[in-house]
Amino acid sequence: LIGAAACGLLAAKHVPSRDRDFIIILGCGFRKDGSLSSLLRGRVDRALDFWRDQQSQSGRTAVLVPSGGQGSDETMAEAEAMRRYLVAQGVPDALIMPEDRSTNTFQNMAYSKALIDASHPGGKVAFATTNYHVFRSGVWARLAGLEAEGMGARTIWWYWPNAFMRECAGLLARRWRQELVMVAAMALFFGVLSIAVT
Repeated sequence: LIGAAACGLLAAKHVPSRDRDFIIILGCGFRKDGSLSSLLRGRVDRALDFWRDQQSQSGRTAVLVPSGGQGSDETMAEAEAMRRYLVAQGVPDALIMPEDRSTNTFQNMAYSKALIDASHPGGKVAFATTNYHVFRSGVWARLAGLEAEGMGARTIWWYWPNAFMRECAGLLARRWRQELVMVAAMALFFGVLSIAVT
């Protein structure tokens, strides 16, 4: 937990280099009327700020990749809700490449990678998510074979402890067998050590 929190704090402060060809925006739930929740809007706005900064500083225009499928209680794919918001913010539709099949962060990265590879193999990629989620998203990107730099949208400070617990659990879920073996080995070592000392 301490390791995940430390890595998470460092990752949350990271700003990608402004030479990106693609910016993936990780989806989450939106409102029933199709408008973005504050959490999702924060992610999209963070990507938009970076997109605009990169254009003004380097003249390089990235393609935005809103990523997220349609949940059972959602009226459309998260990617489509984000696309509509981006267009309303003045982004040309030609610069938006929605990925609308994913249902989790690993799939966000894997399916977005497939779209990017088909469009521009070797393109430089950034991704935007909520700040506490950057580290785990980066881990999943690597596991999906995607080289990408993350950036985080701000969230309310008191949400961080709960978020880090969830992020740690998410990391452990992927490798629970290895962690179980390590905990068992530690328990055995310290059990033997305490018997030997007494």
